[in-house]
Amino acid sequence: MGSHEPLTEAEVHRLLRELDHVPPRSPERALRARSEMLDQAHQLAPAARDLRVPAPANGPFTKRKGSRPMMTAIASLLLALGLVLGGGGAVFAAQDALPTDPLYPVKLLTEDAQVSVTSEADARTVLLLQYADRRLVELGLLGPAAPEVIEPVVARFQEQLDAALRQALEATDSELVLRILARIQAQLEVQSRLIAGLQISAGDPMQIREQLQTAVQQRLELCRLGSQNPDALRDRIRERDQAQDQLRQQDLTRMPTDIGQQPGATPGPNATPGSDGPGPEGQGGSGSGSGEGSGSSKTWGPGESGYGAGPLTPTPSATHRKRRFGN
Repeated sequence: MGSHEPLTEAEVHRLLRELDHVPPRSPERALRARSEMLDQAHQLAPAARDLRVPAPANGPFTKRKGSRPMMTAIASLLLALGLVLGGGGAVFAAQDALPTDPLYPVKLLTEDAQVSVTSEADARTVLLLQYADRRLVELGLLGPAAPEVIEPVVARFQEQLDAALRQALEATDSELVLRILARIQAQLEVQSRLIAGLQISAGDPMQIREQLQTAVQQRLELCRLGSQNPDALRDRIRERDQAQDQLRQQDLTRMPTDIGQQPGATPGPNATPGSDGPGPEGQGGSGSGSGEGSGSSKTWGPGESGYGAGPLTPTPSATHRKRRFGN
């Protein structure tokens, strides 16, 4: 029989019987392989984090005016594909990684790569919803952790739901739009029940569950709206994107133009430039008045975890993360 001839049914059954007698993997070898992969992860993780590219300033459901640096995006994709195709051991070991583990960036890059190489919108939606489910599992498995560990997991959960919604909005076939929205709505309802019983040890469990439920309920509302009128859903998202763009522009105007200087900051009264003096309340500057002194309150931008799909609810500002998530 030539190498390109199809197998007969009898040959297929024979091969399957042989597979049934494959001896179990040695636990010692499995433990040793995992240890080796973790050692490799300590070297891979910094490179993976460095190649995570922040999303452009535009909203998740509209065509973006800006674009991420092309070579950096290509490098990120090549690294992820290399992990999927050539780094099977690291990828396999990373599947159970938690946000506190060195292999976690490898896990996220693998997810991004699998979405990128999936051509069908319906299949991409399934992947994104599965990955959003993973974020809930991770929150349940995390032990007591600092808010900065919880925050990216919650944000990525929302981003992956938004990326799933974007598959429907970018589809040209009306039947496909409705099918994707129905799939998302069904999974959101499942996630809502999971969140209600989710046992969280890290941060403030009640506040985290509340934020997750708010995210799910808002996207359920969007799914119902889109199922009745896809154009109305696009209009709703466009309005939200415009509002987020305005907030981002306001944040950019508050960014310091020089080291140690905020835009609009002036020396306090009774002080000469370059010297200290009492500053007016609530205004940044070199003074030591009773105001907060910073003159800004930065909020997260959409898509900081790499998808470009920002949460539909305002995310907590950097100055309020600890108060929102506990610890």
